[in-house]
Amino acid sequence: MATSEYEHSSIPATVKNIFNLRSFLSNRDAWAGSFHNIVQILKEPRTDCPVVYVALFAISMQLPTPVRTRETEANEDAKLTEFQQELVQLTTMLKGEGILTNFSDEIRKWTVKQGYEYMKDVVKSFFKAGNVAKKMGVNEQQIVKPTGQNV
Repeated sequence: MATSEYEHSSIPATVKNIFNLRSFLSNRDAWAGSFHNIVQILKEPRTDCPVVYVALFAISMQLPTPVRTRETEANEDAKLTEFQQELVQLTTMLKGEGILTNFSDEIRKWTVKQGYEYMKDVVKSFFKAGNVAKKMGVNEQQIVKPTGQNV
């Protein structure tokens, strides 16, 4: 049981717990509090949300222009930060690459652009596999297991 308060590392900790992954990505997310008990309370989506009201409110309201958080454009040639490396490592579990080998040594060498392209392709493949499973008649309540994972 984690002893931390919730923080950004709670996201990979939650994914690890929900998908019953074998290990945490780092000591940081092993320590982080997990949202899995909160996320898994409901057995089905809520139906009492005011969808129409929210839609009407959104139409009538003009959103402000977002404030830039940096003065320059993104540097796609920069090395991944530690947090970005953890996010990429998390996606390796969807593809099954982080199960049998330690893929983190390879990820440390990647640029932001390489990490983005890898994550985009893995998530796209994961959703494609889920849609194929649905078309084949698999019960939607079943978890789509990533390649190479025996959960």
